[in-house]
Amino acid sequence: MRDKPSLKTVISVAIVLLLPLLTYGMDLFLQWLSTRGIYVPIPFGSSTVLRVLTELYLYMLLAVGLNVVVGNLRRPDVGFAAFYLVGGYTAGLLMTKLGWNYWIVLVLAAIHGALWGLLRTAITLWLRGIYFAVATFGFAGLLYVAVKHGGASIGAPDGAVYGIPAPTVMGYELYYNWQHYYHILCLLVITLFIAYSLRNSRSNLVDLGGRNHAEQNVESEPRQSYYFAGCAISAAIGAAGGAFFAQFRANINPDAFAPWESILVLCMVVVGGKGSIRRVLLGAGIVGLANEVLRLLLPIQFSSLRYLVFGALAILVMRCCPAGVFSAKRS
Repeated sequence: MRDKPSLKTVISVAIVLLLPLLTYGMDLFLQWLSTRGIYVPIPFGSSTVLRVLTELYLYMLLAVGLNVVVGNLRRPDVGFAAFYLVGGYTAGLLMTKLGWNYWIVLVLAAIHGALWGLLRTAITLWLRGIYFAVATFGFAGLLYVAVKHGGASIGAPDGAVYGIPAPTVMGYELYYNWQHYYHILCLLVITLFIAYSLRNSRSNLVDLGGRNHAEQNVESEPRQSYYFAGCAISAAIGAAGGAFFAQFRANINPDAFAPWESILVLCMVVVGGKGSIRRVLLGAGIVGLANEVLRLLLPIQFSSLRYLVFGALAILVMRCCPAGVFSAKRS
């Protein structure tokens, strides 16, 4: 018999589900106070809060996807942004050039990302450690350069895609921030369901694949197939995140999917604690929020320096707290 959810869990879920109503209610309350001559200096409104939270949930989705490879398969993937890019451009081009429906494109983007994941896995199958990390980073850099400087071949002459339409549900366009909030929340829940299903499955697919490679025994066909499947699922999650990002921003360019984004997502996994889904979510929330703060504080010409900060943070955590900042284990 399953345990009943605790009161803390119920309250947390209720807050997450009702957060848009709470933020809009706060706006109305502040407006009511202003009509009575009471002004509360708050630098941002509900729209900004929901937009930042939407991006945090997107980072959580990406971190959970990367955790399949880094945490379960035990491989230092530093090129996860490649699949993020594949998903974003698959969605952007199919929706703007062919007018395809977003919900169909979302599935196709995930499948397309999985295919690229299988290709990269086949190329890097025999690599280990730093060699695997360098190869994955190079793979992401190759796709980034190909799109940035060869965009004409895919229908994006300057590497950018403009005017990506909003998704529709029963004829209604989803373009408000509260709609984006629930949209990414649904995708995150689906991603968590997949991640927990993999972890709790009888065969424990991803751990078998990871154990196989940790033991350097790649001759075992069943375990090798688990490894390929885990990498494909991870890539599909990243591509689905890219597809959401494309319609969320409406205009995309290669710089939004630069290889350095891989460092940011990897830092989220490492800081939280690779292998633990809950800690990865916590790490993604904290690092993602810090990323947004640095983006606002740093001058635009120094904006990329935040990746240096997160790269150094990831190295420091791996050196001092290999199991993650929020793990009970310390070295």
